[in-house]
Amino acid sequence: MSEDDNQGCGGSQDTLHRSDRARRPPVEYWRPVSLVAHEAPMTYVQAVQGQESAKSRIAMDEEMEAIRKNKTWRLTDRPASRRVLKVKWVYKVKNEVLKNGNNTTRHKARLCFMGNRQIKGVDFNETFAPVAKFTTIRCILALTAANGWELHQMDVKTAFLNGDLDEEVYMEQPDGYDDPTYPHKVCWLLQALYGLKQAPKMWYAKLKDFLKSQGFDNIDPDACLYLLMDEDEVIIVLVYVDDLLLVASSLAAIYKIKKALHERFEMKDLGEAKVILGLEIRRDKTLGTLKLSQGKYAAQVLESSGWRSANRSERRWRWACSWARPTTATTRCPTATLSAVLCT
Repeated sequence: MSEDDNQGCGGSQDTLHRSDRARRPPVEYWRPVSLVAHEAPMTYVQAVQGQESAKSRIAMDEEMEAIRKNKTWRLTDRPASRRVLKVKWVYKVKNEVLKNGNNTTRHKARLCFMGNRQIKGVDFNETFAPVAKFTTIRCILALTAANGWELHQMDVKTAFLNGDLDEEVYMEQPDGYDDPTYPHKVCWLLQALYGLKQAPKMWYAKLKDFLKSQGFDNIDPDACLYLLMDEDEVIIVLVYVDDLLLVASSLAAIYKIKKALHERFEMKDLGEAKVILGLEIRRDKTLGTLKLSQGKYAAQVLESSGWRSANRSERRWRWACSWARPTTATTRCPTATLSAVLCT
């Protein structure tokens, strides 16, 4: 055995040397591709000290008002035998399309339970998210266009706050809204809260019971597709978490289900569906056509990556330069590789 081999064998007994290189947090890969015009605050401190702190405060007040209205929790002494988890504020600036077709931005604030610290079997048992299959959505849209049906959309405000909890869950009081009389008490959750592992399941159970009471039947194999056939009327409800897509054979049927939803939940009527899951809907009732487009999304991605001002040929060239690589330095030159890509 050589001297180098002896040193290699005895290396495991030496003191482990660690690198002096400064550690840096991982780059948030999703940040450059932001689909909002304004940057949303990341923490509560940023929200109350930022340039748009007034709008963030209004959004938080609206969230807390909805929580109080639903009686989501009640204050109690800190339990000795139960885990008390934390909550955090999550902010978002959403682009929305109004009924008149104009675009606007809306500040939203969500008080989210830190469900990443929940333990299965202790803090929750089962999870489920009510998400309609995309193939189902496309089939319903095709039927809508072929039959000339009405297509509307509604949003459930604070949907997850409607679920009733089966488990015993405790959490700390939220930042900025501590009870001045009982600052050391904790919140005993009575209703579901955003971020809870079981919150989507509880919300879906509440919505399912309501739709069943209205005469809807669940259509297999999609658990988020509901159908009601009343005399000559056809009403379809598609559920995608807190977004409801309403399809009916007449406007009267649309107004009927909207009224029932408004009476049971706090809803936001979005009118005729313009955007579904980021897809823009372009419909021509006279021709019986319905088209889906992601043009706005593509334009925003190009804008964030600096490609918006480039013409088509320049975009293809830059794309080829970023992806094309020669297999070896001797068998294929870069120019030949780029030419092959650009000609495909």
